Amino acid sequence: MNKRITAFITGIAMLLTLCVCTSVFAENDSAAANDAAYDEAVTLLSALGVNSLSATDKNVTYNVFYDALSNILSQGGAALDISDLTGISFSRTSGNTGLTYEDAVRSLVNLLGYKAQTDPANGSFAVYASIAGRIGLLSDVENADGKTINARNTAVMLKNALDTDMLQVKTLGTKISYETVKGETLLYVYRGIKNDEGVVEANGYTSFFSPDGMGKDRVKINGIMYEDEKNSAGDLIGYAVKYYYYDTGKTDKIVTAYKNDELNGVIEINGNFTGLEGRKVYYTNANGKEKNVTIPGSVPVIYNGAALSSYKSSVFDFSDSCAYLIDNDNDGKIEVVVIWKSTEYYVNSVDTILTKIHDGIGNQLIDLSESSEFDRIRFYDENGNKTTFYSIGAGDFLTAYISNDGHLFDAYVSKTSVDGKVIEIGKDNTDRMFVTIGENEYFMTDSFYAKEKDNLLLGVSGTFYLNRDGKIAHAVYTDGKMDYGYLTYIDYEDGPRSPISGRILKSDGKFGQLEIKEKVKIDGKNYTSSKTALEALRNAVTASGTGVIRYDADDDGKVYVVDTAYRSEYESGNTLFSFGPKSAASYTAATTLFPTKFRLDAKNTVLFFAPTDANLQSEDNFGVGDPSMLKSNATHIVQGFGTDRKNFIPEVVVCDESFILDNKIISSTASYVFKEAKKVLDEDGNETYRIKYFKTYNPKEAYCSELSVFEQSGIKSGDVFVGLFNNKGEFSRMLKIYDAKTHTLDLSYYESEGISTASYSSYCYQFAGYIYFNNGTTIGVCTDDPATITDMGDGKITWFKISDTVGTLIDSSYKESDARYMRRLAGIEMKDYVRYGSDCARCYVRVDNNSTQLVAVYQK
Repeated sequence: MNKRITAFITGIAMLLTLCVCTSVFAENDSAAANDAAYDEAVTLLSALGVNSLSATDKNVTYNVFYDALSNILSQGGAALDISDLTGISFSRTSGNTGLTYEDAVRSLVNLLGYKAQTDPANGSFAVYASIAGRIGLLSDVENADGKTINARNTAVMLKNALDTDMLQVKTLGTKISYETVKGETLLYVYRGIKNDEGVVEANGYTSFFSPDGMGKDRVKINGIMYEDEKNSAGDLIGYAVKYYYYDTGKTDKIVTAYKNDELNGVIEINGNFTGLEGRKVYYTNANGKEKNVTIPGSVPVIYNGAALSSYKSSVFDFSDSCAYLIDNDNDGKIEVVVIWKSTEYYVNSVDTILTKIHDGIGNQLIDLSESSEFDRIRFYDENGNKTTFYSIGAGDFLTAYISNDGHLFDAYVSKTSVDGKVIEIGKDNTDRMFVTIGENEYFMTDSFYAKEKDNLLLGVSGTFYLNRDGKIAHAVYTDGKMDYGYLTYIDYEDGPRSPISGRILKSDGKFGQLEIKEKVKIDGKNYTSSKTALEALRNAVTASGTGVIRYDADDDGKVYVVDTAYRSEYESGNTLFSFGPKSAASYTAATTLFPTKFRLDAKNTVLFFAPTDANLQSEDNFGVGDPSMLKSNATHIVQGFGTDRKNFIPEVVVCDESFILDNKIISSTASYVFKEAKKVLDEDGNETYRIKYFKTYNPKEAYCSELSVFEQSGIKSGDVFVGLFNNKGEFSRMLKIYDAKTHTLDLSYYESEGISTASYSSYCYQFAGYIYFNNGTTIGVCTDDPATITDMGDGKITWFKISDTVGTLIDSSYKESDARYMRRLAGIEMKDYVRYGSDCARCYVRVDNNSTQLVAVYQK
């Protein structure tokens, strides 16, 4: 197939950790085909702090080579003169030239103590090469006489040297001799690191025949316990490994480990399982030939990372799982079975405070907090690199592996999805189902196709979510997807026999005309006349007590389906419902929470301002806003709505108050960092300004309601301003409060408008100064000249927590037209932007309700 996407490319890091099935099939696969010698070398060198040899074909310079040696041999001790040890000298300038194969060999032979044997031959390279070949230095290294050496061969040669016993000088009286001592390798002599081989029998969470492990950060290899803080050996349970460890004299510490492919014979079953008879497993090999293997009765089974204390032979039915059948001593028999069976979750929403996700496939909450049932929770990105819970967002897809005892949870986070229309559905020559979306073909998981085959039709459009293998595992169809709106009026367009028409506040904040077709579905029931449809719609709105609806329209803009918050007998599935009756509740801005009611999603929840006061029925009082417009610690009359009855975040919230908010800037009015303004025509053809600004995450844009809103503000790039929006989502007021050029903060407006200092300071505390201290979680800001600060405890520094804050960096080393001039500071990790002492970075800080909400850093 022309452009089929079958799997994500997973990095070496993934393959050396969980070892979860990723490929289609491998049986006793030759390690050479994957360049095992280089992979093993990179694994060891990376553990020793050398990461400069990853571009395999790139030539290596003298500087890179000798820096690698110095880093390996000097780490944790006094710096070594590598040139003196190797006998090869060069300057830093000449060191930028390509390292020759001959000098690499000479350097390592000398470093291993063999220089004395080359002296009689006056340093002849032929002698060096002979010694290097004899001691194994050139094993798996490609000969490159007279040429520069690439990263691949350099890495392999370095590992060979580290594993080689050194030739050491021995004296007896006046007699001098040279000899090697088994185990006293270059790595042991300089770093105290030994190497060995064995089978991983247990780790911190499990052992061969018990789900109980050795304790956190422990591993057992051939009956000996080691510390394994990085789980480099523990994740290879069941395999024969080569491993390196510090000889501490107590519990030795693992440095790194990798599979010993000389001993491991592995049958991988992943999509090639054909049947099971008792303990006899049938499968096809890479050539399509059916084969079988019988699993002995005493074999330990590791299921999703933990051993099964007991099991039936049905566990070897690998039709919906993948497995590694491991012969770890090369005797032709299976010693261990490792099984991986995934559970997949589509992330509807994330609660970062409670550390939970809402799964859209099983409609369930997944508790991933420290107080959950899981003893170990790990997350990996699409490349197999470790990540955290906080990297997960709505719309992500998790491929999770949960141990049978429910204590281990490992998940791969996929952020890849495909938008488009299905133009082909078919099978490949192995009967795997695929769909063509756009120009590309995608395989589907069996479970997805079984569930969706009635919905997955030619021509259907949607967003299709890929799991870690690149297969479609979930879909959200856009055909028939309804918009939200707030209905303010509904009646006949022109008398009883005419179509139904009304006014609706759309989710984009604009009012529009609602034209309803004569044949329309309302709350699950089809209507064919305007009279019965209008009666049904009015009754439903009255019964639900709200104008909130979901609706969809045809290409002519005529509405053919309406879903109100009233639950009719004709409805089924996820239809609109209320989170509870409309009531008064206090709002907490820091957590976007109405306690005992619900939490708002600041980016996705639609917030309708819809007053019921008879004096506020002008459309100007209705609008769509964001949570920053809600007064914190104040009482609001609200009601939440959604379609997912197990979700804890409503899709829509209606606030019973005017959208205009008295047109006053108050303590809860949000602050923004101004980037630029461009004079443009708005959607109605009127001349206005389009404002680009930062608050959190990515830059946002909004029009001004009038040209004067911006022109009279005096705001320039980098300034901080507060602003109000009208019900069209346009800036109706903009007021500069921090001048980036003069570094002045002006809060006089609050006082001039009768807002007392105590009032706005207690909720909205704003500060401008210099960042004198920063550790990534807390900043110390001073207003005095930083050069005068001698003691951080003298009261001249104000401290702010920034661990959960998204900041904005204004970097004057770039032009204002450059995207890097103003950009997001995630984290905030601002260490690179802080100059201590007299050259500190300037900043603006805003704190709402004791929570830092906005930090703008001005880098010189």
